[in-house]
Amino acid sequence: MGGPRFRIPALLLAGVALARGGAAMPGGAAARQQPTFASGVAVVPIDVRAVDSKTGKAVTDLTADDFTLLEDGVVQPVRLFEMRTLAPDTAQGPATGGRLLIRRTPFEAGSQNHRVFLFVLGRGRLQEPSGGVDALIRFVRQRLLPQDRVAVFAYDRATDFTTDHESIARLLERFKRVHYGIDMDVRLQVESGLSALYGSRKLPKKVQDKIDSLFAGGGAPASRRAAGVQAPAVARLEQDAAKQAERLQLADADRVGREMAALEGDTGGGLASWTSLDEVTNEAFAGISFDDYVQYTAQMLLDLSNCYAGIEYLRHLAGEKHLVFVTERGMYLPRAEDDAALARAASDARVAISTFQTGGLIGQQGGVPQSNWNETFAFKALRTMAELTGGVSSIAESGETAMSRLDEATRVSYLLGYYPSLARMDGSYREIEVRVRRPGVTALYRRGYFAERAIGPFNRRDFITRDRIQAAAGFSREIHDIRIRLEADLVRQKGGAHQLAINASIDPSRLAFSTVAGERVGAIDILIVGADADGRVLAQHYQRAALRFNDEGWANVTKNGVPYRAHVEINPGVRQVRFIVYDYRADLVGRADRRVF
Repeated sequence: MGGPRFRIPALLLAGVALARGGAAMPGGAAARQQPTFASGVAVVPIDVRAVDSKTGKAVTDLTADDFTLLEDGVVQPVRLFEMRTLAPDTAQGPATGGRLLIRRTPFEAGSQNHRVFLFVLGRGRLQEPSGGVDALIRFVRQRLLPQDRVAVFAYDRATDFTTDHESIARLLERFKRVHYGIDMDVRLQVESGLSALYGSRKLPKKVQDKIDSLFAGGGAPASRRAAGVQAPAVARLEQDAAKQAERLQLADADRVGREMAALEGDTGGGLASWTSLDEVTNEAFAGISFDDYVQYTAQMLLDLSNCYAGIEYLRHLAGEKHLVFVTERGMYLPRAEDDAALARAASDARVAISTFQTGGLIGQQGGVPQSNWNETFAFKALRTMAELTGGVSSIAESGETAMSRLDEATRVSYLLGYYPSLARMDGSYREIEVRVRRPGVTALYRRGYFAERAIGPFNRRDFITRDRIQAAAGFSREIHDIRIRLEADLVRQKGGAHQLAINASIDPSRLAFSTVAGERVGAIDILIVGADADGRVLAQHYQRAALRFNDEGWANVTKNGVPYRAHVEINPGVRQVRFIVYDYRADLVGRADRRVF
């Protein structure tokens, strides 16, 4: 059924929370100085790249006395200082298999004589006009050190990290040949209409087969499905996009109405009597059509979600890591807190984000005119992501220039550290500031961490489940991939409390079951959301339900559906209910809506 769109909270599922970690194992190489901290003592490691403010060249002769460290504005004594200059180590090449160390606690410092790169390949044309993919290939073949680990994340697949650089180069060569064709398939088959923002993100089989084939080519490194992460910033952006899409629909209708009225000699027409165009357009997207906006936003949501997924992919690896986000147009994030949220997640995971925009100035790319896109904001997000995490950013430059800057910036660095206040491990975000006393030197470093004692576990199922359920909750209509019969009533108890009585029947025909000891076994995730008449969420109930049926039970549910009954305490102001079912193994969602009074 229709009705107002629910304003789903960013942290939707109490049982499906994003894992957050702290710092990791740093390390050293040639020309190192001995650390000055006691072994086993927790230390906040900060990787600092010091560059000449004018030339961008690395500054390699700083000492501990040249740095000042601050946490939340309070000066901290420098307890760890080490200069790292990486050099080729042939003993650490492909024969080692590229084994990576996993960090054990948020606060560790150790040796690191290699770099870790994850290339997150965004949507769009990544080759022209900058030669972007060619530059990545040359970087992998010519600039990586033998001991460096590298992986590729594109669409919904990510390779394992490897020191077999040639296998990654061959994958990038295949990507160069086929990526634009895959991109066009996704645009035509997935990213059209509002379903691009709120529909299932499951790719059509033909498109998925092309992606899987890309990653399965001869000599390719092992790869796996790596669904994007539905972080709070992604959910917030989806809600903003929905509002803007509705405005643009009104603007398109107004334009068509005026054109038809003009043909009939009517000087009125359009939607002017309902609302002014000033109220239904956004300055950053002035003049853009509804279809173009939805397509661009769908691509941006996938890129943002994949950046978060890339951070989580790197979070549990020891040492500093580099996420290189390669994009054609940049990333327009309308809220300043969206930039900061991504940067905080990366900084906490000790991931430096470097951004590489391949498409030149947007007005030179062809397609959508420059006046329709706010390239200032799209590029600003890329610069902010790099600045707040210690990475480098290349906008409208040649691929060779961009990758040369990345290589130079990551070969020489300083490892600094200080003792955190372990008495205040309250999960809050602590801001870090590094000051360099020498004039003309710019420091690139991560800007903070979450004060937590443990590293949260990475659970791919929970991330994907959160993504699918939250998207389904915010979609504009019911979803029938899994069919649901739903009855919902508001019941008042004797003590004055109100409960929501749910009586649902779930069609098992598209659920995934395994046969174990003669029984059919499966699992589904269920979210019940209650909202008032305006769509404001007042209550939610989440449950992961195990399913197990013998032959008699299976015959019954096949005929009558899987029964689900629940009584949920609820605010009496609830007037709308959304009942959402997700099957992780089948990757299918169902949603039924009801009004209650």
